[in-house]
Amino acid sequence: MGFGLLILGYFLTFAFTISQAYFFADVIGALVMLYAFTKLSEYNLHFRSAAAAGVVFTLLALTGGFMVSLHLLTNESTLDILLDAVKSLSALGMHIFIFLGIRGIAQGAECMGLAEKAMRNMVMTVTYYVMYFLTLLLATAAPQIVSYVSFMVYLYFWVCLVFNILLLHTCFGMLYPAEGDPMENRRSKIPLLNKLSDAFDRVEEKKNAYRKESMQMAMDEAAKRAAEKEKKYGSKKKKKKK
Repeated sequence: MGFGLLILGYFLTFAFTISQAYFFADVIGALVMLYAFTKLSEYNLHFRSAAAAGVVFTLLALTGGFMVSLHLLTNESTLDILLDAVKSLSALGMHIFIFLGIRGIAQGAECMGLAEKAMRNMVMTVTYYVMYFLTLLLATAAPQIVSYVSFMVYLYFWVCLVFNILLLHTCFGMLYPAEGDPMENRRSKIPLLNKLSDAFDRVEEKKNAYRKESMQMAMDEAAKRAAEKEKKYGSKKKKKKK
């Protein structure tokens, strides 16, 4: 469907942008994602919007890369911060449409748990970008504390990155075209991704089991109280009749 390519492109785009040593990795990753979006747009139109945001992101990344290589752009300059802010806005839009597209496909395939995970990741990722934009504001308003805040945002970025890659990996394993084989056990060629995905699945299964157990206990307690109430008031009605 395109989720395998999307995992590769997503990793190249966002896993290397935190390093100053990368060279156009985000551009290469964005181009791979754009190709994945064209394939996924056959199944949900939100991926067309993701592709539009991806084009803007790619152009900005390419512009920034050339300007840095030609020494026309310095770190923490006004132009650098402005370019980074607009690039981050396009990345935010791209993420939102990716999650909406995943939710649409998952709902169509009746994978409601996957749709809920897409919405969870969207909230997490939007929260990261809000924190990131606040950090950009602090860089000019309160530079003395921005390093501490940036470190916390940096750690949260990695949390979002891992969760988003695992979500895409789950989509790769669970979603398939109508002509595909639903019994095919599709696993990643990367053992670490499979282990992480299995670990999160076990956590999710425990949470669901706890919810079901809690719900059943609540229903049993409600039924017990209703029976006691019926017994109490039922006996009073019998006395009145006598």
